[in-house]
Amino acid sequence: AIDLNSVTLDPAAEAGDLAALAAELPSIAQAVDAPNVPSPLAGPEVSRLPTFPLEQALRILGNGFLAHPPNQRLRERVGVDANPPANPPVAGTGCLTPTPTPPALKPEDYYRQLLRLIYRFLFLMVAEERQLLTDNETYRRYYSITRLRALAEKPGLASGRHDDLYRGLRVTFRLLYDENVGEKLGIASLNGELFSPLVVADLENANLSNADLLRAIRHLSLYREKNTPRHVNYAALDVEELGSVYESLLDYRPVFSISDFGMRISE
Repeated sequence: AIDLNSVTLDPAAEAGDLAALAAELPSIAQAVDAPNVPSPLAGPEVSRLPTFPLEQALRILGNGFLAHPPNQRLRERVGVDANPPANPPVAGTGCLTPTPTPPALKPEDYYRQLLRLIYRFLFLMVAEERQLLTDNETYRRYYSITRLRALAEKPGLASGRHDDLYRGLRVTFRLLYDENVGEKLGIASLNGELFSPLVVADLENANLSNADLLRAIRHLSLYREKNTPRHVNYAALDVEELGSVYESLLDYRPVFSISDFGMRISE
C-alpha cells in the first residue's frame, strides 16, 4: 500500500517546478482574465478546482500503477512485489529467512512523479480549453485529453484489462516534449521539463488500465456540488489557483506498505 502519512515531502524542492511551469504558461496566464470562456464539454460548470478530487485522482493513479499486472518492475522498485522469489535456506537450518532490502524507489519520489503526472493532466486541460495547443483535427480526435474527459463520462465503457488509453497519452506527452514529433501536428514543444520523460521515469514505461485512467480523469473533470455534477471549466480557471491547489498537495506524506497495493492520503 501507499500510506501518505510518514515521509515528509520538501515543499521547497517543488517550488522550482511551479516556477518553471509558470514560465511555460504565459499565454494562459494572460488569458485567465476572461472568466466566461465556455468549456467544450456540455453541462453545468464551475471555474474552481477543489483539492479533494485531486486527492482521489492521486489515490487512483498510485493504486492503479502498482496493481496493474504488467508493472512488475515498478512493484519491485517500490518493494511491494506480489510474487517475490523465495530466499535461499539459511546455512545449517534448512529454513527460509526474509532478507528485506530498502526500496529502490522511495515513497516521496514515487509521489512526486504522480504529482507531476497530475500536473500534466491539468496543463493539458487548461491549454486545450483555451485552444492554445493546436487546432489540428488529428490531435483533437486521437491525442487530446478532452477526448479522454468525454470518455470518462461514459460509465462502464472502460475495461480494467486494457491499457491502450494511457499508452496513447504517453504519445501526447511526447508531442509536447519532442519538437520533431510535435511539429507534425502543429504543436510547439515546451522548453521546460514538465513533459520530459526523466521527471516521471518510473511511470514513463509503466502501464495503467483504461478504467483507472478514466476514473482519475473523471475526478479532475467533474465536481459534485449539492448532488449536481458540474464540469470544471479549465478555460476560466485562474492559474494562481491552479498553483495553490498543487502546492496544497505537497503537504501530504507517503510511505509504502507491503500488505497490499492500496493508497491512502493523509496530512
